[in-house]
Amino acid sequence: MQYRVRVNSKELQVTLTSKVGSQLNFVVNGESYAVDVAPILARAAVGEGAARVVSAPPPARSAGPAAPGAVAAPMPGIIVNVLVKAGQQVKAGETVVVMEAMKMENNIPATKDGTVEKVHVKKGDEVQNGQALVQIA
Repeated sequence: MQYRVRVNSKELQVTLTSKVGSQLNFVVNGESYAVDVAPILARAAVGEGAARVVSAPPPARSAGPAAPGAVAAPMPGIIVNVLVKAGQQVKAGETVVVMEAMKMENNIPATKDGTVEKVHVKKGDEVQNGQALVQIA
């Protein structure tokens, strides 16, 4: 998923490439980053003079961490098209896979410049959040 983000009056193009557990992987103006995030408490409920904390729901089930250089599915879905093959050169941000999730097609970009080492999926495959789609060396 792609976003325009404004930081200190500077507009940046941000592409969320994957979410694996508590880690978000994204590309900002062509440079890859990984950020660990923690849920914020949803609300505090008070009853009978004592407070109890109600936390946010757990994240969606993940296929497990993808290997370094892997382009991972950002959410569960179905592969609509694979635009690369092993041995092909790619640039960070270039669409490598198109997947359908929540009735929308999502372009999944390369996380870095490199050579496609392996394609893990084919058209019609059902994938889980965090599952490796393409390996880039």
